[in-house]
Amino acid sequence: MAHRFEVTGGNIRNIALVAAFLAADDDGQVAMGHLLRATQREYQKMGKVITETEFGKAMNSSPKPLTPLTTR
Repeated sequence: MAHRFEVTGGNIRNIALVAAFLAADDDGQVAMGHLLRATQREYQKMGKVITETEFGKAMNSSPKPLTPLTTR
């Protein structure tokens, strides 16, 4: 993932933390789908456009669909 996405160390920390929470919510271990959803959320927070080039086939193979980040 580090080679695929342009993120800083702080962003990587945020992605790892969110992925852990997503996995805990699913009662499981952190999987690629959790990391991809967390990365998508981090990109949205940074205001970056998510491209299929960066996410590639993983966008469609994630266990849960990647959806836009919503605010409450």
